[in-house]
Amino acid sequence: MTAQTDAASALASAVVAMTETIPATGSPKEAIRILIGLAQFQAPIAGPTGPIPLQSSASAAVASLCRRAAIGTLAKVISTFQPASYTDAQALILSVGGVISAEAVVAADAGDTRSYVGLLQLGAMLVGYLTTRGAQLPAAITVSSSQPMPALWWAEKLYGNGSRVDQIIAANPKCPHPAFLGPGGFNALSA
Repeated sequence: MTAQTDAASALASAVVAMTETIPATGSPKEAIRILIGLAQFQAPIAGPTGPIPLQSSASAAVASLCRRAAIGTLAKVISTFQPASYTDAQALILSVGGVISAEAVVAADAGDTRSYVGLLQLGAMLVGYLTTRGAQLPAAITVSSSQPMPALWWAEKLYGNGSRVDQIIAANPKCPHPAFLGPGGFNALSA
């Protein structure tokens, strides 16, 4: 192996290791948000003097490596993630499907058939998985009322089960206080 091959291999290992530490930093939902952002990374465009062709190629290759490592880790996180509702699962399908499709196009444009086919297969598997998982979940709805009522009252009214109050509170992080849900609407699950 040459020094360049060793350096490239070390860089690839470091990028993959970095993306695999992201899920440990917080909730799976936050890890998904971070990884989607990383999977959309684009190499900076050179200044007015123009890039040196070799630098431009290296920059594009590193950006692609970062995106594909993020997509691989994203797939692992999604395989253990439980969306809160059918609506969440559908939103995740759209965002993840878009990221994977965009990278598949990059791979196809670069003539990287193996990566292109692999990304399409991964995307299809994730869409199928999230569709199946989402189909088993209730849809998210918006509930509105003219009178503010406590979240516990709403849990009893909507679900006949006051123990689901935490679900209502979690679905409404911007609510000023759980005792005042209603005016302006709030989020809940349909079942």
